[in-house]
Amino acid sequence: MPSAEDELLRELAESIELIEPQPRRRRSEVVRMRRLAGWADPAPHPLTRSGPKLKGLRERSGWTTEEISDRTGVSLDVLTDFEEGVPDAAEDITVEELERLAAACCASLAEVVTPEAHQEARRKERKRKQARSGGWGFDL
Repeated sequence: MPSAEDELLRELAESIELIEPQPRRRRSEVVRMRRLAGWADPAPHPLTRSGPKLKGLRERSGWTTEEISDRTGVSLDVLTDFEEGVPDAAEDITVEELERLAAACCASLAEVVTPEAHQEARRKERKRKQARSGGWGFDL
């Protein structure tokens, strides 16, 4: 398995088109690599604890992961990892997607996430969006 530094160098080479690009990675994989390299915040994503809560609501509502995935547009592998509490899986879920998932399970967002975690997740999303846009506050 290549080291995190090797992976980052490969991504850099792809971005400047020195080598053929690989399929896009999920955000959780990128965060995991950065965390292993010591470049990411070691604190868990604020929505991490929401996955098992969502799973309980989904099971009580009688829906399968496949059905909820189809109804909400959230990929099955992301939903499964999120519900199982896989570290960094919350990186692949936005607050809007979590709200759709909760609604599909006949619940509200407040039943899945605390107000503090909701606020922190929104802050992280704004920060990520700002970084993607070059700091100007809009996507390029």
